[in-house]
Amino acid sequence: MRAYLLIGNRAILATEAAAAPTLDGDVIRVPMRLVDPNVVDRTTGAVRDVAAFVDLGPETLSRFLAAVQPGIGEARPVAAVLAHRASRRAVAVGPFVDAAAARRWWRAPRNRLSGNAAMSMVVVPLLGVASNAEEGGP
Repeated sequence: MRAYLLIGNRAILATEAAAAPTLDGDVIRVPMRLVDPNVVDRTTGAVRDVAAFVDLGPETLSRFLAAVQPGIGEARPVAAVLAHRASRRAVAVGPFVDAAAARRWWRAPRNRLSGNAAMSMVVVPLLGVASNAEEGGP
């Protein structure tokens, strides 16, 4: 699913079907594709859809990592954006029903991605997706 990562005072992933959200400040818009959580092999750290990765660059990555994340109890569809701080490449994974489901997916046993010190996972609200999103796979 095609989407855009919008980075301002907070980060939002919006599909093409979503109404344009309002963010404060200078907004950076990064085209991305939302990858199904089952395409990510957490036991090896591999994302089977390598074309879904985007280059963020140093300034965009810094702003993205500093963005405000939604609270654990927020009930809305979210995506997990996985960003590698050394390569400055990122991929959006989801949808998840809420931030807690995304964090459970990230903290699953034997997740080699979360064990990589250069990898960060940031939960972002996902606009334009039905609220009956999946729990996020196994």
